[in-house]
Amino acid sequence: MQDKHYYGLDLSIRLMLGRLRGDGEVAEGDRRAAEALLAVVSLLDRAQTPVDLLTGHDLGAGHEVFGDAALLARAQGLCLRYGIVQPGAAGMVGTVHQLVQRCLRTVLVAEAGASGERVVAAVRRVLSDRFTYEQGAPP
Repeated sequence: MQDKHYYGLDLSIRLMLGRLRGDGEVAEGDRRAAEALLAVVSLLDRAQTPVDLLTGHDLGAGHEVFGDAALLARAQGLCLRYGIVQPGAAGMVGTVHQLVQRCLRTVLVAEAGASGERVVAAVRRVLSDRFTYEQGAPP
């Protein structure tokens, strides 16, 4: 790829993630939840991902990442505070620019190895659970 803007943005995203990871005021569980949220946002719709899709599902980090709405809300707050996610419509996770989404997907999913694969599998499982219906059952 020859796009210098993408490379600059990729570096900026890596710097923001480094700051998030190094922020001593952020609890470890909240930091992991914020990174998981960013990985999930990198795979789903950039503006229309409902919050209730993500609560109560294991996102592959070895524990229930968004087992409660409060943890998800704190993760959203961190993503907003670091400027990676912009506020979205009510009930939505937030809005992410498509190039930011691509950079996040590269850093948190593609380069993350097994943990990235777990996030992809968990997102697939969440979507499958949500949108798979029995024949003859109402949607």
